[in-house]
Amino acid sequence: MRQNQCSCWGRICTIGIGLYARAKDSKSLQKYPFIVDGYGLSHSDFMKDEQTILPWNSFEKKLKSIPGKLILPQSAREYRQQYCELLSAAGASYAIAPEMMFRAVKNGLIFKEQKDISEFTRQHILPENNIDVIRIENDYQEYKRIQLIIEDARDRLDALNTIIGLLKRHRQKHERSLAYKWCEYEANVQAYDEKIEAMEERKDYSERELESLSETLENIRSKLPDLEKKRDDALLAHKNSAGQQALEACEESIKKTNIKIREDLETIGQARGLLAGLEQLLLPSSAGENLNKDFNAARAQLMKATGFSANDIMHQWPVDIDNIDETTNALQGYKKLRTEISTTRDSLKTEFDYVADRYKTLETALKNSSSGKSSLMPQTEAIISLLQAEGIHAVPVCDLAQITDDDWQVGIERFLGGNREALVIMDNDHSKKGDDDFDRALKIYRLAKNDDSHLRNVKLINPDELFTEDQPQKGYAGYLIESENPIALRYLKGLLRNV
Repeated sequence: MRQNQCSCWGRICTIGIGLYARAKDSKSLQKYPFIVDGYGLSHSDFMKDEQTILPWNSFEKKLKSIPGKLILPQSAREYRQQYCELLSAAGASYAIAPEMMFRAVKNGLIFKEQKDISEFTRQHILPENNIDVIRIENDYQEYKRIQLIIEDARDRLDALNTIIGLLKRHRQKHERSLAYKWCEYEANVQAYDEKIEAMEERKDYSERELESLSETLENIRSKLPDLEKKRDDALLAHKNSAGQQALEACEESIKKTNIKIREDLETIGQARGLLAGLEQLLLPSSAGENLNKDFNAARAQLMKATGFSANDIMHQWPVDIDNIDETTNALQGYKKLRTEISTTRDSLKTEFDYVADRYKTLETALKNSSSGKSSLMPQTEAIISLLQAEGIHAVPVCDLAQITDDDWQVGIERFLGGNREALVIMDNDHSKKGDDDFDRALKIYRLAKNDDSHLRNVKLINPDELFTEDQPQKGYAGYLIESENPIALRYLKGLLRNV
């Protein structure tokens, strides 16, 4: 007896067959197929004991008594049909064909290896009848075309349903909107009706009030001449009374007093600002230790008198007349230092002017350096201008020569110092010595330096007192000097001898 249990698509079933034959007559094989839907058999169900199998009649009775539906097919075709239906899932696409199932089982039992995949497919996979490939392809293409048409129709149907739904919602919202607007308009109409009724009531009330006021006005107008006469008599008596004249005099005095108070408050405010500014003043450390000490003592006394630094919001200088006297006494301390501060200021101003002049000189030198010109001291430029006015052309030696090695430019110029601005007297064509012009320039220079001691630092190069024209050896600073003017060349090489 053979059986097979399976759980397909969530269902439990048993498919089996009972085989019976006599040992002497092997050809009289009897087959008893059976199917149990809803129950899974085990080996104990068809065993009488551990060594004996139940005969079919007994086993059939046992099958009828167990849970599940028993199916006893009458033929092999019916057997295949029923167990294929049992193993198939719901739907036509999941149905198992009995013939194909039988063929697959048969091929599995008699399967032999084959190297030719085409022959294997033809014998074991494809049906026995020849397949019309072209028809299948045409049917498949037609199926795809119909499927596309169905999908397109489904999409259009979905879109149409969406449009219909949107149209219905739009119609509902539009109807609601119209209803809301109608309610709004109706409410507005009722509100306007109520306002109109209220305005009409106010109109009636105003008309009644107007009539009453008109009557009162006529009554007052009848009494007006007598009242005006009494008013004029009362005003005249009031103006001529002694009390009124005294009141007017007091008001005029108060007005003048208020003006004076405002002027005094403005003066006090200005004084307060000046005192606060005076307290902020500090002398520089260069003013001297004693002067700074006396100045700070006077400042501390003033700060104590004014109380500006107390951070008291209720304090307002001056507190009283004694506070003003105290502040005046504190200012006397500043008055005693006035002369000394003035002298120190003049001294610092002189130093500042000197520094400012020096700054301007350096600034001019920086501009000249940026433009490629040599920077000259003001004294040198003054002598050049003085000689230029006398028709004598003087050129600084630094403008007539150059240093061939840039790495030594700064070092050589620092060594030369003020000698780099020594003046070479040129003749009119700027190429010869200009000995005659040198004598004239020397006389003019001597007169000028006697009048201004600052001009004593300027030097004039005497062509007759220069060193020899020996060429310095390589490695010396004089070797790096080049110039087309022989006076400038000899002067600079002479200064740089043995350097």
